[in-house]
Amino acid sequence: MAMLEVPGGPTLQVACSWRLPAGRDCVIEASFYGTSGGAALRNVAGSFYDFAVDRFHGTSRESLALPPDAWGGRAAVAWAEALARGARYDQGVEGVVEVAETLDGIYAAARPDGSGSP
Repeated sequence: MAMLEVPGGPTLQVACSWRLPAGRDCVIEASFYGTSGGAALRNVAGSFYDFAVDRFHGTSRESLALPPDAWGGRAAVAWAEALARGARYDQGVEGVVEVAETLDGIYAAARPDGSGSP
């Protein structure tokens, strides 16, 4: 478990367990709450590929996506279409490096030897 404080932004709580006795293969969930609403993403029936996405307005819930949903295929199609239009390197992807470094830091802090290996 890690608590991440984003400078000038939200505080994030991240938890991960490779041996959680959850009664299914895997639990993947993310919830986001703000002053005007919220949203949640969760995997369905322990799947690594099927997700449900909901948006919250006060005490009501709006479903945005349910399986089956070919999100992986859409991402590949969008990338191919961008390349066909002449798109090149997208600097936005550089944020992935910061995410990876943060995750490596969490792993390192969680390991007694500081190795960062899961």
